[in-house]
Amino acid sequence: VLVGRDLTPLVELQEAARRSEVMSAIGLVAAGVAHEVRNPLQAIEAIVSACEARVEMHQALRPFTTHLRQQVERVSTLMSDLLEYGRPVVLTVAPVQLADVVKESVQRCEARARAAGVEVRTELAQDVPALLLDQERMVRAFENLLLNAIQHTPPGGQVTVRAEPARRDGTPLVECTVTDSGPGFAPDDLPRVFRPFHSRRKGGTGLGLSIVQRIMHEHGGTVSAANAPSGGALLSLTLPVPT
Repeated sequence: VLVGRDLTPLVELQEAARRSEVMSAIGLVAAGVAHEVRNPLQAIEAIVSACEARVEMHQALRPFTTHLRQQVERVSTLMSDLLEYGRPVVLTVAPVQLADVVKESVQRCEARARAAGVEVRTELAQDVPALLLDQERMVRAFENLLLNAIQHTPPGGQVTVRAEPARRDGTPLVECTVTDSGPGFAPDDLPRVFRPFHSRRKGGTGLGLSIVQRIMHEHGGTVSAANAPSGGALLSLTLPVPT
């Protein structure tokens, strides 16, 4: 007698539980560190502002205060990302049109795209159903994806957001993609792009895509990374359709 059993669902469940435990532990540590750093960081920001106010009469010192300001802003951004990644979240979901989420995300990134000389395009199917989402959290996810794509796209390039309804094993879904015309992911980086603090970009916190993954997980969705056949990075997202 030969008995076979497919253990794939069990293995996937164990892997998801392990990943959730790791993300939770990292999040708690990150939030604790960010909380402790913010108080002295605010004091440093105040001192830098005071120095900038007094340096007008000593122009030779201007490059030093400018560099200080840039570094303080960089640390401040990291602390904000750490708090975002580590804080416990209770979703406030409601029926939301994905087009509204994408529109608000694009608006938030307009200034950055304009400064980089990058065009952001949207191609959303008309029949995308309403989804149960925490709109602010989902806007944050798409904003992170767009900013990441803009930063890796050369001037004159394009970032495109697409969405359409789909089915997988009979289950209705909405599939979204964010593509850019940059160099794409290095092959060695693809398995690690969602790891916290993994970044090849100078000045990056390495938390943007990790936050996206967490937000998608909170909504019962998925996100994956690949390189588009035509070149550039391709981020694919799936979101469940309420029944």
